[in-house]
Amino acid sequence: MRPSLGGLTLDHPLLWLALVAVAALIVLRVARPLGVGRAVVHAVPLVLAGSLAASVVTAVGVFAVAGCRGTPPGSVWAQNVADPVGTRCGAAAGVRVLDVARATTLVPVSGPGGEPGSAEGFSPGGGFFPGDRPPPGPVWGSLTDRPGGSATSAWYALPALSDTGSDTAPGAAPVVLAAGNLAAGGGTTLTAVYGRRDGADMATLNRVGLGDDASSPHWRTFPLRPPAGADAVRIEAVDATGAQHGWLAFTAPALARAVPLLDLLPSGTPVALGWQVAFAHPCARPPAVVGGITEPATYAITRAAEPDGPPLAGLADMAWQADRGGVYAHVPRSQSVLALPTVGPVDPYLRVYAFTSPLARDAYVLVPGGRTVSGADAEVGG
Repeated sequence: MRPSLGGLTLDHPLLWLALVAVAALIVLRVARPLGVGRAVVHAVPLVLAGSLAASVVTAVGVFAVAGCRGTPPGSVWAQNVADPVGTRCGAAAGVRVLDVARATTLVPVSGPGGEPGSAEGFSPGGGFFPGDRPPPGPVWGSLTDRPGGSATSAWYALPALSDTGSDTAPGAAPVVLAAGNLAAGGGTTLTAVYGRRDGADMATLNRVGLGDDASSPHWRTFPLRPPAGADAVRIEAVDATGAQHGWLAFTAPALARAVPLLDLLPSGTPVALGWQVAFAHPCARPPAVVGGITEPATYAITRAAEPDGPPLAGLADMAWQADRGGVYAHVPRSQSVLALPTVGPVDPYLRVYAFTSPLARDAYVLVPGGRTVSGADAEVGG
C-alpha cells in the first residue's frame, strides 16, 4: 500500500516538484543573496533529507501502532511489542482457527420444508479415499464401484447470529468439509443451497458453488456464508465424470467454533512449521528427525505462496514435495489431512493443517543398516 496524504499518493512527480519549489522559496527567504538557481540546488538535498526522515518516522510509527494494537494478530512485530519474551507463545495466542474436528452437525429441519435427502451413486458413510478420513459425522461420497451420480442432503437449520459466537468462542461459523475433485470444469460440482422456511414450503434464496480448483483426497473446509434471511441450508453434489479419478465426497453442514491456535495444539505435540513462520511460533515443537526418519507431525503451520489461495496451498512448499527430498513429504501420504480455516483478522498467507493416522507412533524398532549398490545398477528413488 502506497502512503498518501488526502488521497494524493506520495509517488506523484507534481507533489515532489511542489515540495522542491516550497523549499526553494524558504531558502530564498532565509538566504536572500542566493539566486533562484542556487536556491533550487540547495532545496533538492533538503527535500531528499526530509523525505528520508519522514519515511523512517512513518515506517517506525506505523509498525509501532500496529504492534500496540496487536494488528494483525499473527504478525511478528505485533507479538514482539505485546509479548517481547514470548511467554504467550507468539502468534499462536492471537491466531484463531475453526476447530472443525470437533464441529457439531447442524440439526436437520423437521416439519414444513424439511424434505429428506437423496443419493444416487453416492455412498452414505463412505465413498471417499479410505486412507484420508474425515472427522466423525454424516458423509457421502462417489468413490464407489459404480462411480458417478448425485446427492442432495436434507435441509439443516442455520444457527441464529446470537448462536454463532460467545465471549469464549467468537467467530463460530457453519462449515462443510469436502474431498476429491473440486476443480472447475472437472465434471463434479458441490453447491450450498440457502433457503427460508415459508409456512409449509422452503423458499430458495441463493445457490453458492463450493470449490477450490484442486483434486485431492485431502479434506478441505468451506465456511458457509448464508444471505440475509436464510435459516436453512442443504448441500447438493453432482459427479458427472463416471470415473473413479473424479470422485467427490462431502459432509453434512456443521457448526465449528473458533479457538486460539495455542489452545488447539496440545503441549509438546510435533508441529511442522514452514520456515517463513517458524519464528512467530516459539512454543511449537518441530518434529524430530533421527536416523533419516522424520517424526510424524500432528499439525502444520505453513505459508502459502499467494494470499487467500486455496486451502491446500500451504503444502506446496519444497519441504512437502517428495521429488525435492522434502522432510515432510511423507505426511500427506501416510496420514489423513484436514485443512483448518483461519478466522480474520489474520495473515492471508497463513495455513493450518491437522493430521491423523490409525498407525501407532512408537510401536516400531529401527534397525540401522546399509548396503552398497553400484551406480550403474541403482534406480532413481530405489
